[in-house]
Amino acid sequence: MSKQLGVGFQTVKTWIRKWELEGLSGLKESHTNKKYKDELKQKAVEAHLLNGDSMEKVLRTYHISEISVLKKWISKYTNGEVIPLTNPGRGKSNMYYAGRKTTFKERLEIAQFTIAHEKNYQLAIETYQVSYNQVYSWVQKYQASGEGALQDRRGRSKHKEELTETDLLTLRIKELEAQNERLEIENAIAKKVAG
Repeated sequence: MSKQLGVGFQTVKTWIRKWELEGLSGLKESHTNKKYKDELKQKAVEAHLLNGDSMEKVLRTYHISEISVLKKWISKYTNGEVIPLTNPGRGKSNMYYAGRKTTFKERLEIAQFTIAHEKNYQLAIETYQVSYNQVYSWVQKYQASGEGALQDRRGRSKHKEELTETDLLTLRIKELEAQNERLEIENAIAKKVAG
């Protein structure tokens, strides 16, 4: 259907949702951004992040115009803004913190703490005042690859003994390509000089 109309699939889904919620008036083109109250934004983000509701369900429940609007709110809340959110089911306040620098020991402790508390990310966020993204990433890395995965290796190349066979072969290919390029340049220069 989206091909017939010459628009993207997501656009068609948006039109259908607007039609179902608002009828014909929902399909009228708007030249202004729809304003949302902070309380509604919080409830929508909570519904997705804390209650696990799908984005489509949240859009329908809270009459949010576009999925991009919801994604923007979620991004803001998970990437650093300190925003108090309340979980209506528990009446408990939840805080979202900006990411911060951590040591290897802290990352290990936070990952182990989160796993020990049945992956209660919110408890880890509040206890250690780090972002959801950080905690989630550390838990995933720790479970997949162990303690070593939590080391900060940015800006450091691996020692040869740490490289896998694939890494070693890739490195050898790059060395040979560089050597080949150097020899081609030397040959081209020799031909010009002799020529």
